Amino acid sequence: MAFDIREEDEERHNDEFDEYEDVKQPARPKFYRRRKFWIICIPNLIIAIVVAVVLALYVIMPKIAQGLMNKASINLSQIVS
Repeated sequence: MAFDIREEDEERHNDEFDEYEDVKQPARPKFYRRRKFWIICIPNLIIAIVVAVVLALYVIMPKIAQGLMNKASINLSQIVS
């Protein structure tokens, strides 16, 4: 009769955790309900808004203004007599 410790340990180990098999884990909240999501999302949103405003002021608006100036015409009929 050979005595094997591994078999006894496996049986005891399985018996110890059988009571926890039926315990249901609480459902994790959806990703947008977690605090970590908002800690990451809000600074990224602020950075995106700042970049959009800067692009609008220094890139888009001057190009629109220059396009309007290029299409404009000056009428000098009253100066020349």
